[in-house]
Amino acid sequence: MDETTEIFQDTLDEEKHFVQQLARVYDDATNKHWDNEVIIIIKNYVTLYKKTKEETLQLLLNLFPSTPTKKDAIHASLIGFWYQYIIVTQDNAFKYYKIAADLGDGFGITQLTIKQVYWFQKAAEKQFNPAVDELARLYIKSRYVNGDLHHALKLILLNKRNSVDTWRPPFVLYQIFSYF
Repeated sequence: MDETTEIFQDTLDEEKHFVQQLARVYDDATNKHWDNEVIIIIKNYVTLYKKTKEETLQLLLNLFPSTPTKKDAIHASLIGFWYQYIIVTQDNAFKYYKIAADLGDGFGITQLTIKQVYWFQKAAEKQFNPAVDELARLYIKSRYVNGDLHHALKLILLNKRNSVDTWRPPFVLYQIFSYF
């Protein structure tokens, strides 16, 4: 095995280990802190293998299937997170959060991504943003669908307290109930 082949094999092993670690976290349905664990895994990966932020994002993108299923919602959410916080690209972040919302049932994806809605609003400097409003309604609806009306209402009120008039709570409430 020549040096180039060895380096290539090492890279494959690194990526395989990285993917296995992420898969273990995703597949544990009882794990209430998967978002923190995923962030730790990524930070360790970047530090251990001296990867740049861009290389790590590229790895996550390469691993994302061309025809994602429901179980890929968290992966999409993670890519959105990476774009938003590490690469700081709001448009791409929203694109992947939207994929996560469309794929997910509102349970596995909300723990990390519900936080992102608020930060999107902050990034938009508290101005009404229809794309963010749509995403916010998706997550609030997902909480309601999962029987957590209390949490859905809390999210609406929390946003109202922290913003000017971005979600317009009565309108959002109407939107939630208009689905049923």
